[in-house]
Amino acid sequence: MDIKARNSKDEIIIVEVQNTREIYYLERILFGVAKAITEHIELGNLYSGVKKVYSISILYFDIGKGEGYLYHGQNTFVGVHTGDFLEVTTKEKDAIVLKLPAEIFPEYFLIRVNEFNKVAVTPP
Repeated sequence: MDIKARNSKDEIIIVEVQNTREIYYLERILFGVAKAITEHIELGNLYSGVKKVYSISILYFDIGKGEGYLYHGQNTFVGVHTGDFLEVTTKEKDAIVLKLPAEIFPEYFLIRVNEFNKVAVTPP
């Protein structure tokens, strides 16, 4: 990792610039996120202390097919037989879930510099 920071919510932000192709790059960013999570919680502490992590990769190599220059990924839970997305909610009766998956699971941003045409466009 090139930069590791915390934001105002005490979440962890990892920024990495990668100039050359690396065959196991996705495994590498997964390891970096896992390491950051475990570095910020001590053995025996409550799991509520787990920090959310954002991983931002600025890539100067082709990592796969796609026309976009900015990709976002996060864990989702999809029904094996139904294909629906599990919507965990804290509003259900007797719920023990205190945080939603989006508030806990790491988020990954891949910026493919070679696909960037010098004009940043955000879809409507």
